[in-house]
Amino acid sequence: MQLSTPELLILSGLIGLVAFECFLSIRSQSWVQIYRPTLFIAVVLGFYVLVGPLRAILSTGEAANFVGTSGTIYRGLDHRPFLIWGWVGAFISYASILVGFYIYKPTLRFLRKRIVKASLSTIRLYGLCLCWLGLIMYALVNGDRLIYLLNPFRPDEFSATIFGFSGLISGPFQNYFQLAINFLIPGILIQFTVWLRDRKQLLSLILWSCLAVSIYLSEAFRYRILLLFIPMILLWLFYAKKRPKIVALVIFMLAFVGVNGIIGLSRTNIRGLDLSRTASYSPLEVFVSSFEEAGVFFTTSAVINAVPSKAPYAYFAPIVATISQPIPRALYPQKPKAEYSSSIREFIYSSPTSFTAYLNYAEYYLVWGWATVVLFSLLLGILIRRLWSWFLQHQHEPLPQAIYLLNATFLYVVVSRGYLAQVVVLYGFTVLPAYIIFLMLSRK
Repeated sequence: MQLSTPELLILSGLIGLVAFECFLSIRSQSWVQIYRPTLFIAVVLGFYVLVGPLRAILSTGEAANFVGTSGTIYRGLDHRPFLIWGWVGAFISYASILVGFYIYKPTLRFLRKRIVKASLSTIRLYGLCLCWLGLIMYALVNGDRLIYLLNPFRPDEFSATIFGFSGLISGPFQNYFQLAINFLIPGILIQFTVWLRDRKQLLSLILWSCLAVSIYLSEAFRYRILLLFIPMILLWLFYAKKRPKIVALVIFMLAFVGVNGIIGLSRTNIRGLDLSRTASYSPLEVFVSSFEEAGVFFTTSAVINAVPSKAPYAYFAPIVATISQPIPRALYPQKPKAEYSSSIREFIYSSPTSFTAYLNYAEYYLVWGWATVVLFSLLLGILIRRLWSWFLQHQHEPLPQAIYLLNATFLYVVVSRGYLAQVVVLYGFTVLPAYIIFLMLSRK
């Protein structure tokens, strides 16, 4: 593997920061410290910034990351000359996050504790209601096609209806009703954290989990599967007061990478999975295909390399897009279309249909260079410190445990998808409902 001296220095610095965080959590006498949010970010960066691109460099001469080309060639462009910029961005961003996390000290007023007085059965009921709300809103858009969506392996039937009921909701708010299916994630987690304590209503929990997985596979969005099952595993470990074992985590990550590869190869252009698409590939090829996600890092490096010498800064465009994103376009025809995001990718790959993404710090860089990478990363560090301090105040309560671990897992979306407007909307439909329930059931 050929790495230049600057690349080795940057990679050593990034690995050193990650190792430092791991050392602090392991050295701590409190087993809770292994769940700190900075480690969740370290895991995401480890996959996208270290494992993915380094594997691509090592695999020159074969089908690296399963993008049909060799080594660091991605979408017809060899990214090797500017991978260093992706590593520099990761180092500056993660270092700034850690500075914000450790420097910021929440005020006593912020730490004033809210107490949940509701019984376990009441908390479960709220989680169940959240699941029903999400399912009903989703059904109002999809009609009786919902029955077919329960079988993700028959995508050819998704456009059909059983009784001719194609849905009641269309127009400007249709997307919100469609996204309401994400309510099932916090709803199921709330039921699960209660079940860990009273071991009741297991059948209901299993049925809702199977329903959610079936629909999420039909929609072919893998992040939903991750946001559902990672917190469930961590909730079980947390309830048992166990630190996640390194060996178990490695085995789980390998299994997840394999499943991720199967879904990536078999999903159709619109919805559903066609497993026949994987028949011509070996198990190793299926596993390796999951590393196509490393293309996110390649695009990140290319964006930083191109701006501002070849393409201009976006300045306030990402902020304007984020603020206006919740407003339906039918009500706000002048709503920005986030051209800053699509235009930079089209410029890099000389293609108007480049559906690739980039990491969060690439969007921070697009605003106004390294200054905004530092600024936004500092703010992210402060936010997760507030989240961590809030959790430590409520670590023994079932509802806050579910809320925190869902927040921490959602950092995967925050880091891996550098489109703040979309991240904010997904947060509103995936994590925020659980916190609203907490506010409804608690008092100061």
